[in-house]
Amino acid sequence: MKIKILKYFKLHLIFIFYICFYPLAFAEDNGPEQLIIKIYHDYAWVAVIGDQWKGEGISSQKLPVLQKYFDYRLAALLEKDNECNSRGGRTCNLDFDPIFASQDPAVYDLRVGNLKNNESIDVEFKYPENHERILVKYFVVNSGSGWRVKDICYQHKSCLSTILSVKPKGL
Repeated sequence: MKIKILKYFKLHLIFIFYICFYPLAFAEDNGPEQLIIKIYHDYAWVAVIGDQWKGEGISSQKLPVLQKYFDYRLAALLEKDNECNSRGGRTCNLDFDPIFASQDPAVYDLRVGNLKNNESIDVEFKYPENHERILVKYFVVNSGSGWRVKDICYQHKSCLSTILSVKPKGL
């Protein structure tokens, strides 16, 4: 009788342990570095496959997708630029891929750094045509929905939010 109770208790204990900790085995680390890695994981094909894929890069996504990666302000600015592009049939403010800092993205040796001062993460990569090392700095914020990119700044000192905030010429 004691053995049956003990087996019953062990089975329940294992079941409770399984229920409590099983989700943790598949939980994503939602730290800021993981957000940046996810951006490149989801959109690196732009630099690898290019126009052959005929897909939409990150800057051409709709607001719900953009808000998975960017805070509301930056996502709204990207969406506004997309709407401007589709209305006028021309390029408005953003004429390059914002995660690769290039009009014709092709990169290698991409490295995602660690969070600095609880606000920024450096991403470095090289362009294959001239082997130039490029630095892209992601400024992140921990929002109610997790970590989000609030701005991207480039080594020539311009930032994505500034580029997108300018009223396009001729409109």
